[in-house]
Amino acid sequence: MDPIKKLILSTRGKFFSIKFIKLNGEERSMLAQVKPTVNPFGPLIHPSTTAISVWDCQKKDWRTIRTDRVTYFKCGRIKYEALKEVS
Repeated sequence: MDPIKKLILSTRGKFFSIKFIKLNGEERSMLAQVKPTVNPFGPLIHPSTTAISVWDCQKKDWRTIRTDRVTYFKCGRIKYEALKEVS
């Protein structure tokens, strides 16, 4: 399992902040959580991809995040920031 999925799952229902680059290139910020309820869109963890489904607390709906596009994650004292590429 990839490290970002592990970070997200380690929250165990706590709220977390996350930023990622959407497929259209836009940056998206989200306050989310891994809800223990059943996800109507399928499994929480998508084993064959770098995707994970989370509950978007602001939009009150399920969203799927591509973990290979995450640039920032924070939950309590746990923080992750992707290294910026220098060209």
